[in-house]
Amino acid sequence: MKDRHQAVRNLQMFSGARQHENFSNLKNLLPVTKMRPAPEPFVFPQGEAVTLPTQFHFAGTLGDLNSDRLVPGFSVSAPMLELTGDQTGVQIAGQGLFGDVP
Repeated sequence: MKDRHQAVRNLQMFSGARQHENFSNLKNLLPVTKMRPAPEPFVFPQGEAVTLPTQFHFAGTLGDLNSDRLVPGFSVSAPMLELTGDQTGVQIAGQGLFGDVP
């Protein structure tokens, strides 16, 4: 069991590193069991309506980006981009490459 705990710590799940490769391997690192589906779907009770905000703002950074689908025929990459937005739109800014061209 200590080996499993150490393996999970080595994943550095909250380091900011990409993790998508780790999820398919968690069943080998942690004790897991497959859940059976419920015999009947759960019906959520009708609740009180809530008012959603009409304005919002967000800001963050995106790192280690790479796509060969964004611009067909080119690999598009960037080490870091700034992401900002609000209810009117989204903006992504920063330096990147189209293939080897800045």
